[in-house]
Amino acid sequence: MIVITNLQSKETTLLQISILNILDFIVMKDARLINPSDVRMLYFGSKDVLNNNEEKLWRAGKLQRAVIISNCEHVPISLYMQLPNGEKVETESDLIDFADDFVIVKGGYYIPVSAILDVGV
Repeated sequence: MIVITNLQSKETTLLQISILNILDFIVMKDARLINPSDVRMLYFGSKDVLNNNEEKLWRAGKLQRAVIISNCEHVPISLYMQLPNGEKVETESDLIDFADDFVIVKGGYYIPVSAILDVGV
């Protein structure tokens, strides 16, 4: 009985991951590409763009992985953000650091984690 339950939860997890991958594609498709230096001119709201805690944990894990990859291999990382007016923007840059509330990209620009929809590694 325990094995069946574990199998079902794994299938559910795989289904959730597949749905998240489809949503990632939708987010990437309609995002406007901006220069990392233009981030300083954007206004980010205080409300988080993700609704549930699982999505927020998933985002934090992707950000941690992206910082490691960016610092070790110097690969630019795509950050997909949502502004309070609903507009989605994308920027590509090396990630310098990730704290609980902010991500620092190359050039010293701070992006609030609560505005990040997805991370492209």
